[in-house]
Amino acid sequence: GVVGIVAEQTAKDQAGKYEALAHYVKEKGLESVVEVDLTARGIRVTLSDSIAFASGSAELSEEVKEVLRGVATAATQAAGVEVEGHTDDRPIATATFPSNWELSAARAGSVVRFLLTTPEALPPDRYQAVGYGEYHPRASNDTPAGRARNRRIAILLRSQTDPVPPAGPVSRPDTLQPYPIDVRPAA
Repeated sequence: GVVGIVAEQTAKDQAGKYEALAHYVKEKGLESVVEVDLTARGIRVTLSDSIAFASGSAELSEEVKEVLRGVATAATQAAGVEVEGHTDDRPIATATFPSNWELSAARAGSVVRFLLTTPEALPPDRYQAVGYGEYHPRASNDTPAGRARNRRIAILLRSQTDPVPPAGPVSRPDTLQPYPIDVRPAA
């Protein structure tokens, strides 16, 4: 009864937000760098790194900020927002990013940080950022086109009916107990 009605309304809301985002992407001519999909878990927006970041950087481009404002508006009723950073398999080793994992995590963090600054932002505990590096490719890394498809940010606006439970409590630094260490010199 009531659960079915709520699920049906949630599905209609998701479909409406999906249509609005897809229309925005098409209207702005961004189909080659922004994908919008309606999944069982919610709306997934995938941004090519070419629109989002300069090579080897985690600083958001001005162009992608406009797209992210639209994503933030669509997220207002989401159960949560999951942001994934992905890279290709070409190694990076800079002082700032010693590996693709650090780069992909920093990029996901940059997106979450930006989304939190929007007026439509959800409470911070409803966001997740994760870096997958090169370990979840969508295409082969054997060609430049494949590597370009793998360099991306995926944003999932989770639906209210998402079966994934929220993460458990996280230990705060002020509540951690120090590990006993014997610092006496050995005899």
